[in-house]
Amino acid sequence: MPVDVPDGWRPYTVGHWVFTRQYGWMWVSDEPFGWATYHYGRWGYADDIGWYWVPGTKWAPAWVSWKRSKDYVAWAPLPPPRRANVVVDFSYGEVPDYYWTPVPARSFLEINLSGVIVKDRRERDRIVRSAEPAGEVTVRNNIVVNNVIDVDFIKK
Repeated sequence: MPVDVPDGWRPYTVGHWVFTRQYGWMWVSDEPFGWATYHYGRWGYADDIGWYWVPGTKWAPAWVSWKRSKDYVAWAPLPPPRRANVVVDFSYGEVPDYYWTPVPARSFLEINLSGVIVKDRRERDRIVRSAEPAGEVTVRNNIVVNNVIDVDFIKK
């Protein structure tokens, strides 16, 4: 569990997204623990303890699911797999609504995303419910590739 984080903290909110040719969208964290927690493992949430990290051994540019609407992009940390032998699983069905973090599409490339994240719970829920799954993260040659959000959409 992260320490010294503000109330309301959630994973994949302190940093920014960078597009790479090899891996697609990669999360660049501004947190000291980010080098490990956003690339090796998954995040879960429990009411009694808050957000917690489950380490993994497979590297990925980000362990997230994606949704998109005309005006918003949203991502959610993938919950830890229920079966210990699952290495790569990018299923949308098990990502709870409150895991999602939306931002206006025009702000997706901000260096400090924490300033543009939709934080109001009702607005966030409305955006997430109206957004569509953006596609599947893929694995090519045993490398996780996160090309789900189309670069041309972001450029527009």
